[in-house]
Amino acid sequence: MTEYALDQDQPVPNRSTAADILAATHEFGAICAALVHRQRGGGGDYIDVSLMDTMYHMMGYEVQTAQIDNPPRPITFGPTKTKDGFIVIAPISQLNFEALARAARHPEWLEDARFSTVLGRANNWETMMAEVAKWAKEHDADDCVAVLSREGCPCTKYMTVAEAIAQPLAAHRGSLVEVEDGWGRYQVPDSPFKFAKAEVKTRSWVAEIGQYDEAIRAELDLPEKSA
Repeated sequence: MTEYALDQDQPVPNRSTAADILAATHEFGAICAALVHRQRGGGGDYIDVSLMDTMYHMMGYEVQTAQIDNPPRPITFGPTKTKDGFIVIAPISQLNFEALARAARHPEWLEDARFSTVLGRANNWETMMAEVAKWAKEHDADDCVAVLSREGCPCTKYMTVAEAIAQPLAAHRGSLVEVEDGWGRYQVPDSPFKFAKAEVKTRSWVAEIGQYDEAIRAELDLPEKSA
């Protein structure tokens, strides 16, 4: 097997479909807004959603810092190792950081110039999180999450996708729906929003390619598709 290696300055590859999914989400919102506008007498409209505009919108911080010299280093929330797994800690605000210091029993962090201010933490984020990691590795993940949550610092256990979709909450909300197509049966994400009265649910089957071509053509009064 040939090992795939990146040059030092080569951007990290990814397979994210964020632009596609978020563009569809914005399109959904735009359609709903256009329907309300029409019902209020504004008439029909044409909706134009751009994949690139969607990404600009999602990357608001990056768009801003791209326009200034020497921007502060971006803060990222990576997995922190514990005795029996990983957690993700997000001390975003000053109050969050103070809660983190209390939870880890390191009050001296509050007086440390590297960590005591938002800018200081941004410039010394890796150093601060390395100190947090020393504390976390001495405790179980559940214990870390419990004490951090009690003090008021956002955190959660790090889970794989398989672990996440197996959580009781996913079953309680009906977050996944079993569907069937030519490949067999498998689960897909259901609508993330629910209504108290109306039903919104992913159907349990996938149409074959071209299954409804003629029905749609007939509805639109189009000629039949030639063989």
